[in-house]
Amino acid sequence: MVEIDNDPGTPLDNWTVWRIDDHGNKFIVQEDLAKVEANRLVEEFTARGHK
Repeated sequence: MVEIDNDPGTPLDNWTVWRIDDHGNKFIVQEDLAKVEANRLVEEFTARGHK
């Protein structure tokens, strides 16, 4: 699974893309993105077969 998250205490264009493996471990893919960029990255990972 791939998800995005925005820390409520940060500016709106400070999104992080996380990858969550089958065992529930979370890994940061990329940080400090605009929401549009974060969504694009999630779409790319999803298109490659990441849940």
